[in-house]
Amino acid sequence: MNRARTRRDRGQGGIGALMGFLIGAAVLPLGTPALAQQPAAGEALDAARAAFEALPEADRKAIQDALVWTGDYNGTLDGAFGKRSFDAIRAFETRSRLTADGILTPAERDALLAAAQRQRDAAGFAVIDDRRSGIRIGVPQKVLAERSDTPGGSLFRARRGGGALTTDLIPAAAGTGLKDLYADLSAAAPGRRITYKVLRDNWFVVTGEEGAERFFTRFAATAAGLRGFTMAYPASAAATFDRLTIAITNSFEPEPETVSAATATAGAGGAASPAPTVSGGNAFTAIVLDGGRALTSAAAGACKAPTVGGKPVKIEASGGAAFVEGAFATGSAPVAWRRPEGTEQAVFILGHAATGGERRLVATPGVLKVAGDGAARLAAPVQPGMAGAPVVDRSGALVAIVGPLPQTMTLVAGIALGTTVPATIAANLADSASLPEADGTGEATTLGAAAEVWRARIVAVDCPGG
Repeated sequence: MNRARTRRDRGQGGIGALMGFLIGAAVLPLGTPALAQQPAAGEALDAARAAFEALPEADRKAIQDALVWTGDYNGTLDGAFGKRSFDAIRAFETRSRLTADGILTPAERDALLAAAQRQRDAAGFAVIDDRRSGIRIGVPQKVLAERSDTPGGSLFRARRGGGALTTDLIPAAAGTGLKDLYADLSAAAPGRRITYKVLRDNWFVVTGEEGAERFFTRFAATAAGLRGFTMAYPASAAATFDRLTIAITNSFEPEPETVSAATATAGAGGAASPAPTVSGGNAFTAIVLDGGRALTSAAAGACKAPTVGGKPVKIEASGGAAFVEGAFATGSAPVAWRRPEGTEQAVFILGHAATGGERRLVATPGVLKVAGDGAARLAAPVQPGMAGAPVVDRSGALVAIVGPLPQTMTLVAGIALGTTVPATIAANLADSASLPEADGTGEATTLGAAAEVWRARIVAVDCPGG
């Protein structure tokens, strides 16, 4: 308890009074269900919700994250749409002199993402693994440019005052419980005013004011002990730090699943690591064919020790694709191909994404673009692990497969943002893969229905070591 008291008395807390209304939204810990945003009546909101929810989850979260950086959104990055998201989009549209209907066109989304990236770059925002405290957190390294060690973590602060971020670990061996620390940090004291406090089973948040400074403190109970961070800054600098603190809060992970040697070393040496990147080529999706083979991206042929379900498999490259040899169970529906319609076609992409150390099936819409020379590109929020994934038309027929992904893919809030990646037209693989051509034009289907049909036909291929 003495250690917690000393920490509080240093004034290295969190954000402050006007942040209290965020509790239950932006301050939810990783894995805690976000509180539902309250919908508002009105055709405008309903239309905006329909447009927003038609987007892939990765795009929805990217929009919310961008709106945080433009200063329009103060909630969690959950991809859910309610009045808070609606008002944030309209605020951005109004300031940008766009039609304030809450619906972002593709061009307007691009403008929003670009505006947000300029703000991130200006702050030097990077998500790092802090070795001393054991947490993963975003640090605006151009704003909080000085770093030093503390007994249980790190202190990042501005060179000329104006803000400080402190990470901290109180080891389990210290015997301080979450409730004890909460009681200490939320206690009233002369010159100190608590504006919000909330305690849950495994986390708490306390916000308030102390003199001319605002603060925000968040801790979570972990197996190693109590891990958390605090943010403090002058009320006069709220225009800058309110936005930064929301971004920091949304990035906070008290128990990151993996800590790479590179980021751990950077945390120990005092340099903030760049935004996390993962290899786009160390995992693939394969389409199960008849005859004990599976079709995937040609890039998989470079994998030295491929596995499927933890068992070694053999991959052989052939032309613009690669084939995985194995005893695969095939689905009832055959894999049939159809030529793309025109130079741009709305499609579905279904693959096993590799996120957070796990593989999970992801289904997302996209646009297949075919150039005059036959080269194909795919505009979609393709995630690591989805190279080789089937690209199907709205009838469910195969029109292409996802090509090789970038060597590194930058993650924002754990998600690779929408990008353009190469694709291989299915018609070019028909002979080598022995694929029949689909009959007729086929009936339109939904993304969910397409995913159900293809679920049994796609498998995850891992490439340990890259």
